[in-house]
Amino acid sequence: MKKQLIKLSAAALAVFMLAGCGGGSNENDSNNADERDVVDTMRPGDDTETNANDAYIPHDVFGRPLLDEFGRPTTAGFNEVPMNLNGRIMRVAVYSPYIRNFTYWENIDATPNETLSLISRLRDIEQDYNMTFEFITMDVHPGTFMSTLQLNRMTGDIQHDMMVLGTGRTALDGIFTRDIVMDLKHPSVSEILDFENNPWLPETRMTDMFGRQHGVHFLRSNSGHLVNSTITFNRNFVSQFGLPNLYEMVWNKTWNFTNFESILRQVSTNSNGSVIPIVSWRENLFAPHFILSNGGTVTQVMPDGSKQFVGHENDRALDALGFMARLFEQNLFTLLGGPTEERDFALTAMADGQAMFIPGYYEHLRRLTRQEPPTEFDFGLLPFPKGDHMDDFVVTTHNSEQFYIIKDAPNPEEIAAILVAMANRISKINIIETELNYGVQDTESAEILEMMLEQHRWVMDYSRLSSARNNVTNAINMVINLQSTPRQAFETFALTIQQNYDSLMMSMQ
Repeated sequence: MKKQLIKLSAAALAVFMLAGCGGGSNENDSNNADERDVVDTMRPGDDTETNANDAYIPHDVFGRPLLDEFGRPTTAGFNEVPMNLNGRIMRVAVYSPYIRNFTYWENIDATPNETLSLISRLRDIEQDYNMTFEFITMDVHPGTFMSTLQLNRMTGDIQHDMMVLGTGRTALDGIFTRDIVMDLKHPSVSEILDFENNPWLPETRMTDMFGRQHGVHFLRSNSGHLVNSTITFNRNFVSQFGLPNLYEMVWNKTWNFTNFESILRQVSTNSNGSVIPIVSWRENLFAPHFILSNGGTVTQVMPDGSKQFVGHENDRALDALGFMARLFEQNLFTLLGGPTEERDFALTAMADGQAMFIPGYYEHLRRLTRQEPPTEFDFGLLPFPKGDHMDDFVVTTHNSEQFYIIKDAPNPEEIAAILVAMANRISKINIIETELNYGVQDTESAEILEMMLEQHRWVMDYSRLSSARNNVTNAINMVINLQSTPRQAFETFALTIQQNYDSLMMSMQ
């Protein structure tokens, strides 16, 4: 049983984006003949700096120590290609809700320390590469993000160099079909991005479709989306309702569907119906994770790269949907909010002590523990319960931010170099230490988070990334609204979903 935090292994440190503060100055002469050539830099072995024990301290290509005074990595382990960009303005299109992750807030004094630190690291990149960032708000519906970006490019209003968009957005179809982003396997950028050696996060594969690599993924230092398949719970209610130790259930692998259902019934009974056992605001925050946690899938990737909808034939997916339907039928699961309402209704219920569990984003925990005024309750973190037959938990995400290079942008190798620098400098570092300060309230939850990060793996669910999404949603909503059996619901939409897949693939050829 784990009783103290386990140190992240070197591999985990690399995979889960330990990044550091930038620093140092760009000493390159801007009058060099080829000003995008690699600049003169200090490389490991070129200096004589030593620590107190006279041991060698390795440096990166900019002369910065690769380890801090405690021996922890100061960068994410990416191999940067230093360049002098001669004052180039790097224009980055950002979906409007996320612009505040990269820039000062309207009230600078209200800008969170995490974002201030990220901005400082961006300033270091600007200095080292002799360039300037310009983050441009795309204040449009996510479904029109790509068409607006394309229109701006055609009219010449704004010539973007790169863009940032979460994979949970329906606009992702436009990335595949509008031919507006660069294939990152192109020789001009592939060696700089270095997919074989640089530690891009697994979600990078989410945009490797139909033979093209569309985007890359790394975890921002101020990102709350560490993992998505989490359940946040009210710790005060555990003893109040006589529940077992939920953390111990995770470690001894008894945190499964059967025991989870039993605990939900116990919450309902012991609270006399005054506390909602589990609350959410829409199906995509829990349905894919219950399916994956049961070892199920709705889409199979065929040898030729095509996608086959199998939801109506995959027993484990159908069993997971049946489990969810049973929770709704017993009034153990409640939806608060809808497509025209804010997700805050479910979070408000948690903050006010009206609910025991909320599934989905890790961001739920961060918002509950950081809200003002603070809630009177304490909250903890758990993975999704596993199917009874599963050996372990499935930890994944459906909402990662991807960074893309705009097609036909001038000198794409420069943009690629900046993307690598961003991944190296603004990625999250010392994850547990940071989250204990900003999100997790207790050591037990920190242990759970660390375990989830170590087990975090990429699982592709194409239904979330194409026009099939709405049809899969309709099928799942039929099930949880007790209007249809899981198999009948998926069979109702199977042909249409398959046509969606085929149409998407045809548009890419």
